[in-house]
Amino acid sequence: MNYPRLLLSILLLKATLAQASPFRIAD
Repeated sequence: MNYPRLLLSILLLKATLAQASPFRIAD
């Protein structure tokens, strides 16, 4: 159960696709 790692991977993927900062997506 690695939820934090999973969320981090999703955030990184979203950041890459959106070309935006992960902090901005998490906000």
